[in-house]
Amino acid sequence: MAKGRSCLSFIFGFITAFIVMVGIVVGGGFWIYKTATIRGVENTFNFNLPLEEDSGIKDKTVEKLIKELTTMLSDTDNLSISTLETYFGLTSLLPDEVLGISLSPIKNASFSNMEDGLRNFVNGITLEKLSSPEGLNISLPDIPIINEMKTQSITDGFTTLAQSLDTDTLRVSDLQNKFGMNMENNKFFESIIAKDTDENPILLSQIGDEISNLTFGEVFSDEDLGSLSTPLYDKKISEFSTAINGLKLNELLTINSESSKFLQAIQNKTIDDLQDPSFVSNLRIKDIFDNPTSIIQSILEDEVEGSEETYVTVSNLQDKLTVKIAGATLYNLKSWGCLEGLQDEDLNKVINIGSYKNKKIGELTVEELTYAAISALTQGS
Repeated sequence: MAKGRSCLSFIFGFITAFIVMVGIVVGGGFWIYKTATIRGVENTFNFNLPLEEDSGIKDKTVEKLIKELTTMLSDTDNLSISTLETYFGLTSLLPDEVLGISLSPIKNASFSNMEDGLRNFVNGITLEKLSSPEGLNISLPDIPIINEMKTQSITDGFTTLAQSLDTDTLRVSDLQNKFGMNMENNKFFESIIAKDTDENPILLSQIGDEISNLTFGEVFSDEDLGSLSTPLYDKKISEFSTAINGLKLNELLTINSESSKFLQAIQNKTIDDLQDPSFVSNLRIKDIFDNPTSIIQSILEDEVEGSEETYVTVSNLQDKLTVKIAGATLYNLKSWGCLEGLQDEDLNKVINIGSYKNKKIGELTVEELTYAAISALTQGS
């Protein structure tokens, strides 16, 4: 109703200004008010009102015009923009249409019922009219939901759109059937849409559960899965973690006699096995090194098959190295590449210090050489 009053105020303002102008012009006396016509006033004072000549209003007396206007303005139930245009012979109070949309619901509505007139005007607006060359001249996407909305009023159209987007009712197949999304070559959606039937509708809000229940074979080709095709083909997406953890390395990788010794040693282990810290620590060095260094090779020579305490593993390698080096002579260390800076002539030198008589330096262990050096210092030798 507020919009009706606003429009009514505009019309009243126009008419009041017209009456005041006429009153000023004919204010010369009561006789003019009673007998002078609008046309006579125009001729007398040499001006012209913008009214249609065949409207008949110019042949009315000023008195009759004022009385008719007073009666008309007091009856807002029958007063409309169209009646004012007809009475004054005007065609420009409001255009007949805007953007190709007729304004007749507004023009024909009474001022007391303008709210309904505005509502009828809005209900007459459709996307089809708005997008037409006479309207905004825009291209609408050619998708089912827009085509359905085209002929509906703007309010009904957006209600249709809102209902279509309701996650409580929106089906997975609607993405393709209503919104025109291209699902070709998307095996996730193709597989789910194939299951989305009127008897068993699948809502978009359920898509996470549906994807989890798909098998790898439904979503991926053998080529996509490669070496994983056999172990994963019948497994569900939701079982991926369990399935992967249960796979052996030789099911994931191609491992043969040309592969590294390390891979050959662990090829029958599962991904789950690899997550156990003790898995690596228990591996034997001889099983994982292709070319062990000389010192490590010397330790491996101490192993006795069947006697696990002699086995060299990742976990005890450091301890066995420590023991091996502690008992090694300088000759041993040089042969293992640990004393590359020393020459053979240095190692072949004979010493006579303390208990070490006629001993070659190379025949001493690091510990023995240390004691010999201390003895030499204390004896001033």
